[in-house]
Amino acid sequence: MTPSSARPGRSPSGRWIPWAFVAGFALVIAVNAALIWFAVGSFSGLAEAHPYQAGLAHNRTLAAARAQEALGWQADLAVEPTGTSGEVLVLLALRDRDGAPVAAESVTAEFVRPAAKGHDRVAALTSEGAGRYEATVPLGLHGQWEVRILARHAGGSWQTAQRVMVP
Repeated sequence: MTPSSARPGRSPSGRWIPWAFVAGFALVIAVNAALIWFAVGSFSGLAEAHPYQAGLAHNRTLAAARAQEALGWQADLAVEPTGTSGEVLVLLALRDRDGAPVAAESVTAEFVRPAAKGHDRVAALTSEGAGRYEATVPLGLHGQWEVRILARHAGGSWQTAQRVMVP
């Protein structure tokens, strides 16, 4: 018995096969269009809370960066877990261009969670002498953090940022 004789009067047809490809591509296009619609609709495109004011301050930012570069300060930053869950010890050593210790008026460390808002922490580092500063910071969360160090001195300020992993 041949396939054509299984159904008398009808022969097997493959006309549905091209339509299956069309339907598959239409489904992919529809899903991609929905994802694009939701992505464009949910992101404002703003990375700065006040972009207009930041744009006006751009020249001041560039001047501050040139002044910081002229200082030639260097920093050795270490972030170590203390053993208490989610708490870290921040150790900072500041040196000038010649390698001499820097005595800043105040030093702060701001911990920013790159993937989530609402978990930021700011801590004042205490001077331990000879350009060394430290603080214990309760972060509460493990994972990746960005540490922003700001040192204020008589001539202005100096800053740096570094990504760290908190186990």
